[in-house]
Amino acid sequence: MTRRMRGHDTDLRIGSYRAARQRQRACLPRQGYVLLAVLITLVLASTLLVQLANRSLEVNQQSLQSARDLQAKWGRISCERLVLPAADQILKAAQITGGPEPGSPSRTERGNQARPRVYQLRQSISLGGQGFELLLADESAKANLNHIGLRTGARELNRVIESLTPPKYVRSLHPGAAQTPPFNGLGSIFNLQSLRQRHGDARVLAEASQWLTIWGSGKLNVHRAPEEVVRAVCSCVIPTGRANRLLETLLDSPAEVEIILQTTIKNESEREALRELLADGSSCFSLWTECRNGVQASKLALAVRVVDEQGLVGSHRFMLH
Repeated sequence: MTRRMRGHDTDLRIGSYRAARQRQRACLPRQGYVLLAVLITLVLASTLLVQLANRSLEVNQQSLQSARDLQAKWGRISCERLVLPAADQILKAAQITGGPEPGSPSRTERGNQARPRVYQLRQSISLGGQGFELLLADESAKANLNHIGLRTGARELNRVIESLTPPKYVRSLHPGAAQTPPFNGLGSIFNLQSLRQRHGDARVLAEASQWLTIWGSGKLNVHRAPEEVVRAVCSCVIPTGRANRLLETLLDSPAEVEIILQTTIKNESEREALRELLADGSSCFSLWTECRNGVQASKLALAVRVVDEQGLVGSHRFMLH
């Protein structure tokens, strides 16, 4: 009787053990599935967090860039509003105090002294942590291609363009540009793509066009223009030899253009033609502004201020990347 009870207890324990093992085995697949689901959730969450962080970084960089662009824009506008209205006085002061900038092609040697003829001035400034390179120029001290083309024709216009373009930029002139005035922009004269290919950057346009312009009244300020420009413009009307003699008189005499023309030019038609090309003062100025912030490629802006005969002020703005 006792043996039977012991055997029965043993059978019960064995049965309970087997039942427990079966229940444990039944639970294992479910536990593995839960673990896999948790791991997948963690991977997805990590991926989303990384994408969110990257997006936040992009938005932050875009915000910083927008702030820099806005700061550069207002820096350029500030320079234009401050410098252009006072351009004539600035250039006069530079001519009196410092003379032409070193290496300027308008520098004329007379004996041991240089005759100051300042028609452009460079300056570097810093605004709000950004650097600005400024080039102020008197457009009335340059050969006005629209005015010359209207007064003299394509042949003389082409001669002026080629003679007043620095030699290294001549090959970047538009073929037959003299046949297509009036010009609305410097890109009508110079091939910007050619400038980029030959010189690495179209921003050399400021140097390439240093003696040429298409803005303003068209009359050349003989008291500030480089000698080469005065000679080229006068040669549109009179032979080169006489143009050189007129140039010498203009350089040596402080008299007004009208008085000089009356005393040196006997032919009335030539005198009248030169009146339409020469003047004593300036009415058009330009400011090239290049912003350098050390982060992105610098941008070049050109602003032109024109005052007409009635005193009305006009302006033009261009961006060059």
